[in-house]
Amino acid sequence: MLIALKELVVRFLSILFLFYHLSYLAHDFFLVFDQHPEKIT
Repeated sequence: MLIALKELVVRFLSILFLFYHLSYLAHDFFLVFDQHPEKIT
């Protein structure tokens, strides 16, 4: 039970990290792609 719970937490954290990394890359991409950030909002 405890091992399964730990595995679930690790999986959740890895997915969270992946989403964070993707959003960070997308933010960088938009900054490079469009030099006027006020248009995006």
